[in-house]
Amino acid sequence: LRRHEAVRPLSALTTIGVAAALFAAVFAFSVLGTNREDAPLVLFVVPVAVLAVAHGLRGGALAAGLAVVLATISLGLTRDEVSPVGYLSRSTAFVVVGLLVGRFVDQRRALVTAIGRQRELSLDALATIDFDGRFETVNPAWTRILGYSEDELVARPFIELVHPDDVERTLAEAARMAESGDDSMHFR
Repeated sequence: LRRHEAVRPLSALTTIGVAAALFAAVFAFSVLGTNREDAPLVLFVVPVAVLAVAHGLRGGALAAGLAVVLATISLGLTRDEVSPVGYLSRSTAFVVVGLLVGRFVDQRRALVTAIGRQRELSLDALATIDFDGRFETVNPAWTRILGYSEDELVARPFIELVHPDDVERTLAEAARMAESGDDSMHFR
């Protein structure tokens, strides 16, 4: 399945580098800063979330563990008096964010994969069309049915493939869908 003008995600190494820089900045800020409140340490949730989004549950869990270690070291270096409940609450926040975001990302990826498989194997011509009336994605059934390549299809407006007798009704239905936000399931 191709996306028309798709945005490329960051590479795994780039994501890890960004998260490492964020961890280092928050750690330095918490140790060197004059503010001894919890605010700097709470910022460790940012790289935890970044790694959970990029690498799923494993990334979130590893990042949460690193955040717990760095927060503990930071509190030890600043000689702040923190109760066991204080350590536990900070650790819990990092772990909850890492695990929940990571689990959500893993489930979403599995769903996207399953939907992609169904689109690829479908005998029906399935497509996504943008608000300008151009194809964004088409499944392989389009090329089997019409004989056009995928690149040829995503380069043209869908209305070019509509029979001339049906153009007016099709444009009216597209306008209705755009206005109401509803789908069109049984349009003929």
